[in-house]
Amino acid sequence: MKKILLSLFWLWFILSIIASFLFIDPYATAYYFIWVGICGSLLYSKRKKIKQAIDKMKIGWRLKFFLLAVVMILIEEAFVGILKPMSIGNFSSIPLAIFQTQFFNLLALGTMALGWIVLLSHYHFSLAEVMVSTGLVGAFFYEGLLGLFAQGLLTGLWAFPLLVSAHAMIYLLPYLMIEEKIKQKRSMVKWLLFLVVMVVAFIVGGLLIGSIAEKAPYLFPPE
Repeated sequence: MKKILLSLFWLWFILSIIASFLFIDPYATAYYFIWVGICGSLLYSKRKKIKQAIDKMKIGWRLKFFLLAVVMILIEEAFVGILKPMSIGNFSSIPLAIFQTQFFNLLALGTMALGWIVLLSHYHFSLAEVMVSTGLVGAFFYEGLLGLFAQGLLTGLWAFPLLVSAHAMIYLLPYLMIEEKIKQKRSMVKWLLFLVVMVVAFIVGGLLIGSIAEKAPYLFPPE
C-alpha cells in the first residue's frame, strides 16, 4: 500500500512539474527538478558513501542532525536565490538574493530542525513520517497552501506535491545520517507532541524574523 501511495504521489509530482513548465514558470520548474529530482536522487543513491564520510565527524547526533539540516536549507535556498532573479532577468541581484533567502529561511526553518531534535530524542519517527509530516507543515504553515487552494482547486492541486516534496527534502540527509541513534520508543502521543513542537517552532521563527526585520529589513527578501 505504501509503495502504491508513493508511486501515486510521484506521478502527481511529475504532472505538476509538467504543468509548471508548460503554463506557469519554467524557472520554478527548474528549481523543483534540480532540488527534488536531481539532489534527492543523488543523496539517496549515495547515502552510504556520504554516511561513511559524515561518521568521521566526532560530534553528537543532535548537533550533526542540526548542522546537516542547516546545510540542506542553505543549498535549497541557494537554488531559490539563483533561479528567482533569473526568472525576471535580474542577474546582478543573484548574490544578494541568495544571502537574503538563506538568512530568512535559516530563521524560519532552523527552528523546525531544533523541534525535530526534541521529537527524535523522545520518540521514534520513520524516515517517511519525518519527510511527509515536515512536507505538510512546510506547505501549509510556511507556504500558505490553503491560500493557494482558495485561489482555485487546480492551483492547490498543482502546488501541493511540489511544496510538500521541497520541504520534505530538507530532512532526507539529516535523518539518514543519524537513523541508528533515534529513540525506539513508539507511541501515538508523539503526534500530539509533534503538533505542539511545530507550532512553537513556527511562532519562535516568526518572532525572530519579525524582531530582526524591524531593525534590518535589508537582510530579508523583498515582499
